[in-house]
Amino acid sequence: MKKIVWTLFVGIVFIAGCGGSGNQTETTTTQVENTTIDAEPASTDMLRVACIGDSITEGFALSDPTTQSYPAQLQTFIGDTVEVQNFGIKTRTVSRAGELSYWDTTQYQQSLSYNPDIVVIMLGTNDMQDVNIMYQDDIINDYGDLIASYRALESQPIVYICLPSPSFGIVRGITNARIKNILIPKIKEVSELNNVSVIDVYSLLNNKEELFPDTLHPNVEGARQIAQLVYQTIY
Repeated sequence: MKKIVWTLFVGIVFIAGCGGSGNQTETTTTQVENTTIDAEPASTDMLRVACIGDSITEGFALSDPTTQSYPAQLQTFIGDTVEVQNFGIKTRTVSRAGELSYWDTTQYQQSLSYNPDIVVIMLGTNDMQDVNIMYQDDIINDYGDLIASYRALESQPIVYICLPSPSFGIVRGITNARIKNILIPKIKEVSELNNVSVIDVYSLLNNKEELFPDTLHPNVEGARQIAQLVYQTIY
């Protein structure tokens, strides 16, 4: 029933028409607090969008991630008829073997319990760290398994995966060359193997260094542009 409602809702939208960051970088730790968030939908009938990711999804370095992160701004684009939840957490990898894996987080478990109708995943940047690059060959299988874990939910969500935003510096080994030449081809292969659509955040922001005050994390305007691209894709 929800899939039918979602199709009708999107059709209505198309017919009616579409309506400070600091100079910081993530710190390497062996433990990251798993913050408990309210993953209960406002209504059992409300369509739900789950945004899965690392610090870029979480809104790291933004002064108010609750209003400035890309999922928060996506909520503004969509309006009150659909609920968007941010399940991002900094430093996390898509590979299970990574130093800090998304698979091990409370956010991952909460996102499954959320039973979303739409899932948008943007992971992989931290897999390019020096400490995690040795596990690069695990990315394709582990990313595929992550997608499958959401598709197995009762809600049978539509899943999208994102090409990550670029890097304009070097942060713990993360470079634009690694993102472009190692990570992006793997994500494209994940897309083909799992028949999942790709949202190209990389091309959107590749020539916009001014939107990355710390060279890795987008500022409010960068987050807004990601939100707008995601909105235009899922609608």
